[in-house]
This record gives sequence, structure tokens and C-alpha cells, in this order.
Amino acid sequence: MKYLNIYLVAIIISCGGSSQEQRDTASEENTVTGEQSCLAEITDPAKWYPLSAVSTLVNQPEEKIKQQASEQYKSCQYNWKTERTHVMKAGNVEMEVPTNNTIAITIRNLDEDIEKANRMHKREFTYDEYFDSYHTLATKEEMEEINKSLDKKAEEDKDANAKLAKGLLAQAKTENFSHLDDLGDKANQYVQTAPGLRETRLSVLYGNVVLLVSVDISDEDADDLTAATTVAEAVIGLCD
Repeated sequence: MKYLNIYLVAIIISCGGSSQEQRDTASEENTVTGEQSCLAEITDPAKWYPLSAVSTLVNQPEEKIKQQASEQYKSCQYNWKTERTHVMKAGNVEMEVPTNNTIAITIRNLDEDIEKANRMHKREFTYDEYFDSYHTLATKEEMEEINKSLDKKAEEDKDANAKLAKGLLAQAKTENFSHLDDLGDKANQYVQTAPGLRETRLSVLYGNVVLLVSVDISDEDADDLTAATTVAEAVIGLCD
């Protein structure tokens, strides 16, 4: 599961990098502020949302669910077999293959990420600003403007990076981006699509961390979002 924000990459390319206006906004008011989250201190990903909780949520025996927890990548993923299938295409050949159910959780400490972003953009981010910049997708209208700008750079300026960005945008198709209320400090959700993939992704700002939850356990987006929200609420509840 990767949460690389290629939309931000495309915006930077299309706009020619960080603007002077952004750099001029750096001030004491834009220093990293906000409450610290206990989630940053829980180093064992298996404790965020235990196997027993997943078993109850999806009504599956624990022995049928495979757990993969990584302290190095600050993530925990659960997979189990299902009767759902999808069609895979290889040239002119189509085959029906199983679709595994997946719940994945990642927690990122923003103090570490913001330090890198501050150096890169020569400004200072608050938690809110960083979340909005790196964990919020472009709207449909914004994407149209980005694509127009990239087309212009690719055709008129012969910009190879613009062509690369266009390719990335075409591959990482998303749907139904929206903001969610009453979850953490801020929260966004969208559906990531690709051949054989239709996955609901939830990003939640909570203090000095971002909680990322990815769910594909149903053919219904609404059901996946309900499960993702349930997982996120339980993880945040560890700090109560």
C-alpha cells in the first residue's frame, strides 16, 4: 500500500515548483503546533488494531486471516481469501482470478515528515497545512487545470517531466474524493482504482500523526468506508 501523492508532484511540476508567495508566508505563526498523539508512541503496529478486532469486524475466524506487521514501515496489514473475483487482462487474454480481502493501517509521525518538507519547500508547515498539502487530493476541476498545464508544458515547452506526470496521473485513478466530519482533527476519503483493485482509502489527521486506513473487503464502496471508519475510530480510541 503506497500513499505517494502524485497529485502534489503534478502540481509542483505544472506550477514550476514552490512559489515565492508560499515562502513569504513562513512565519512564527506557521511553526509546527498542535497536540501530540499517543499513537506516535505505540511502536508495535500489531497493537493498533489487533487480529481479534479484525476477526469480529469481518466475521471471519482468526486462523483464516493473515497478519503482517512491520515496525520498519510503520504498518499492519490483514489479508484473507474470499469468494470475490475480478477479471485480469493480459493482451487479448482475460481470466477470472480471486480478489483477496484487505485491511491495511499505516501511522506516520508528522514531526519527521514536516522537517523534510520544511527543508524542501523552504517554509514551515503546521500539521493542518502539511495534511492539506500531502494528504488531500485535487478536485475534479483542479485535476482538469493540472492536466491542461501539463499538456501545455509537454507540447510547447517539450518538458519530459510533464509527460511523466501525465503518465502517473493516468495510472493512479481515483474516485469519490471527499472530506469527512467528526473523525480526528481532519479526515479525507477516496477510492483508488486500478486493474483488479477498487480500494477505499482513508486519511486522518490526529495530533502529530496521520492515520492511513485502506480497505477492500466488499464490492460496495460504502461498506468499505464504514469498515475503514470503524478501524480509524478504534485506533484513535487507544488515546482515550
